[in-house]
Amino acid sequence: MSPSKLQNVKSVVNQNKILMNKLFIKKRNAAMHKAFTL
Repeated sequence: MSPSKLQNVKSVVNQNKILMNKLFIKKRNAAMHKAFTL
């Protein structure tokens, strides 16, 4: 694998991690919001 290809894979993995983190935070915030509004 060429270094540039490897760099692309790393950036895609990082983007996926960021997306997962955002989803997780959204879900957690929604759960917190539900808990507080009950």
